[in-house]
Amino acid sequence: MGGKYKGKYPPKMRVVSFINILVLSFLMITVLIRAGVFYPEYQAKTLVTMWFVAGFTWLSTVMNWITPSRIERKIWGPVTTIQLICVMIIIFS
Repeated sequence: MGGKYKGKYPPKMRVVSFINILVLSFLMITVLIRAGVFYPEYQAKTLVTMWFVAGFTWLSTVMNWITPSRIERKIWGPVTTIQLICVMIIIFS
């Protein structure tokens, strides 16, 4: 989150982090279904949601490349870029 908070997050940011965990868990399950890892019977129904995953990942990638935090740019910029490429491969496979 931009390296803005040193040490322990304030209560509001802990809530934001928890919501982020829930959203990312839902996106992870969607990607795993689309990739055929489990519940292959739902694979065809995940295409629309995968575009949401792609949008979320694209936004995350952009934010990680423009953050003022140098360490986040160095670590999470490349990680989210690779993640976005993987999401697009899964969508088009």
